[in-house]
Amino acid sequence: MVDWLCSRICLIVILLILPALSFASGLSDLKHDFAPIDGVVVMPVSGEFLVDLDAARGLAVGDLLAVVESGEPIVHPVTGELLGRVEQVKGLLQVTRVKTGYSYARPLGKTGQLIKGDKIRRFANVRTAFWDYDGAGETFFANLKQALPDLDWQNYATAQSSRPPQPKPLPGGDPPLVFILRAGELQVRGASFEVIRSYPDVAQGTIETAPSPEKQQPVATSKDKVVPNVVPPKTPTASAVNVPAVRTEAPATGIIVKQQQARQGLWDLRKMRGDAVGIEVVDLDGDSQLETAILFRDHLEVGRYYDGNYQGVDRFDLPSFAKGVALDGIDLDGDGKVELYLSLVKDFKSESLVVGLSGGVLQVRQDNIPFLMRRLIMPDGEKILLGQQLEGGSRIYGSNIYRLENVGGRVTSSGRFQYPWRATLFGLQPFQVDASGLQFANLGTDQILQVLLPNGDIVWESSQEYGGTTVGFDIVDNPGGASYATEQILIKPRIEPGPDGLLLVPQNDGKSFTSLLSNFGPSRLIALRWQDGRLQEAWKTTDQEGGMVDFRLADADNDGTDELVIAVIDSTPGAMSKGQGRVVVFELP
Repeated sequence: MVDWLCSRICLIVILLILPALSFASGLSDLKHDFAPIDGVVVMPVSGEFLVDLDAARGLAVGDLLAVVESGEPIVHPVTGELLGRVEQVKGLLQVTRVKTGYSYARPLGKTGQLIKGDKIRRFANVRTAFWDYDGAGETFFANLKQALPDLDWQNYATAQSSRPPQPKPLPGGDPPLVFILRAGELQVRGASFEVIRSYPDVAQGTIETAPSPEKQQPVATSKDKVVPNVVPPKTPTASAVNVPAVRTEAPATGIIVKQQQARQGLWDLRKMRGDAVGIEVVDLDGDSQLETAILFRDHLEVGRYYDGNYQGVDRFDLPSFAKGVALDGIDLDGDGKVELYLSLVKDFKSESLVVGLSGGVLQVRQDNIPFLMRRLIMPDGEKILLGQQLEGGSRIYGSNIYRLENVGGRVTSSGRFQYPWRATLFGLQPFQVDASGLQFANLGTDQILQVLLPNGDIVWESSQEYGGTTVGFDIVDNPGGASYATEQILIKPRIEPGPDGLLLVPQNDGKSFTSLLSNFGPSRLIALRWQDGRLQEAWKTTDQEGGMVDFRLADADNDGTDELVIAVIDSTPGAMSKGQGRVVVFELP
């Protein structure tokens, strides 16, 4: 009994001590990431300034540089010894591009006349606020302030009284640096309110951060894929610090072509924490660079893979009690910027959202949309948005699928979409067989892949199972009545057109389609070609040890070439932990 009691006490002590140790380690990371670095202004160029700092010194896009000059001397009142001089901030610069040996930085606000040789110091004397949305309190703030004493911190009470209900830029963009604690994550936002650093799980006592360039400089080998230089956006939306991606080929991974092993590149774009339900890779801000959006059950995250690093852009929390089930992007209003269409279920009804990215911030364009939504690519390449309502009862889905349009900034129905009666909104993809007409690939409820005619007749069925899902929601029949039943509804995974007229179909091993997958993987993406009256395998990705949530064919790394981008879940959330997953990228053969 004594031994048992001692072991229990030791376990409790360890559980209490470990978060403190982890937090101390996290503060060490913060100290490194925001350590002052001294340099000088080299010269002005095209409205910006060159500085003599680069990645080898630890500099990253988004970093703030104070231009300092020596002021009044500080003299010891007794000994008369010169202790130093009062530093005055002459101006503030923000790093926009990092080169080898030097970097570009743009001036922020009003600055004095900057000249060659002016001294600069990274993250020093910069006005800074801490917005506490989690109620961590002044103790957390004191630790933060002690770790980063060179910043000019606003006091805790003033910062909390002036922070908006939801994170957004303040008028005038002041202060230029804001630390935001929300939903267990510490984000650091710069002068344009873009994310320049991100530390997940602060609320659980840990701060995770990727090694800065000074800590880790990858050395390219003959097997490494060299990321080509691309034209950077005019104003980078985030610093390349969140998740450095390692891009290497491996003999046993990649694309299997006609059952022969092909050594194609396979790499992780980023890790995921949370229960992901969908992924999209599109240009959200019209700068010709693609962002990667990931929808989780309770929030949306957007980032960008650029210059060899994954850069966080923004996070958006879903409305209370709403559950995300699907994500699609399409420029429905024709403004050159793709909107994100989030299919949400709340109180057993579809209450979906349209979200756009403006100034590095995700903003709701429309809410309470009564449709679940899915973007389809038609055989002629046209992209359309479809919607279907939830009805409950024996049908669950409404009897009609509608084509949706954006009229005056509002999503409305423009009429019915003709589809086979056996199908629903999800797991459906039209394709052109030949001049004889249109057919539809459809995932049936029994995980059998079908080819249907528009009237619903079955042309072909697979002998093996496809699909499988980790995404679903509960719906109540006759809610509030004397008797009601709760049913689990599954969101069938997407089928997408691939290169060379192929169809891309996911395949998850696990439980049957009649329930959510509880054991994850292996999973793979299979490319099928219509030939001799049936769909035949052309190639497939190698197995991933995890369940495939969603996928895209897009240029995720902005190198000018499309890749397969696949969101994989390795574990689901538990009582003491978040779900784990990753975004895997396959180079096409």
